[in-house]
Amino acid sequence: RGGGAADGSEEAPASQSGEAPAECPIEEDAPPGSGAHYAVRCDVTSGACHFEYMREGGERVRFQTTFLAAGGCREAAMRIARLCYVEFEAGAEKEAVLLLRGELYKRCGPAKKGAGTKETFRNLLGEVVVVTSLGQGAPKTTLKAWSELESSDIDLLSGDDINVYERELKLSTKRTLPERISRLEQMAQRTTLPLWGAGPAPAEAAGTDAGDPLEAIQRLLARLDDGEARAADFDAKFLQAFLALPAEQRRHASVAEITRLERVAHIADGGCFSIGERRARLKDKLWESR
Repeated sequence: RGGGAADGSEEAPASQSGEAPAECPIEEDAPPGSGAHYAVRCDVTSGACHFEYMREGGERVRFQTTFLAAGGCREAAMRIARLCYVEFEAGAEKEAVLLLRGELYKRCGPAKKGAGTKETFRNLLGEVVVVTSLGQGAPKTTLKAWSELESSDIDLLSGDDINVYERELKLSTKRTLPERISRLEQMAQRTTLPLWGAGPAPAEAAGTDAGDPLEAIQRLLARLDDGEARAADFDAKFLQAFLALPAEQRRHASVAEITRLERVAHIADGGCFSIGERRARLKDKLWESR
């Protein structure tokens, strides 16, 4: 399920012993034989470890860890990436895996200033080798105060920089459930309804009378209890029946149900705002403050 190596990258270390190399702050690792040991790739040029995970519904999830965030230790970044891959294999949502990555990053601590980046790996003889790369020596750029920020500056901000201003403005990086439901309604209608025009009405597709979408939902849930949810058309019918409900009834959907429906509708970043959306939101706030 993992994506292939990109240019300038190398495969993850072949060692699956489960023992942390010297000076690696993360002791645990993916179990031996896990696909994580083959899916995670290390790109020394960019200082990041990355993989692609393909969910059963066809959704492709891209994920990465960085040496710098892992305290400057390449082996720690590799282990964190593999542990995150294992979480995806267990069915975790991306938001939960991001929280795990953040907790593991905290255990690594910050990279030592002036000491360069440490990369820990095993050589061909199985010996642990620690290589320290020289630091660039460039001073960290100081962010402008919010009151001095220009709209053009926001386009140049990194994800970490955006997070600084979001904390100052008390903005969450996650969508509320009503926001997710509204977005699902808009995007699913636009991307999937044209495909239903020649087919049966949503309620009919679920095996109920056309005028009762709520009964369609109930029948589909009964099929879920009976173990029929593995049918290829189950999720599509569930989405159709959900969209046919009155707006006030759609508001009662749970987080798990909306997450499943977002996946069916091929909606990425369902629970969290994308970097582009976060930049646009900062620009809106900047205009409001002027």
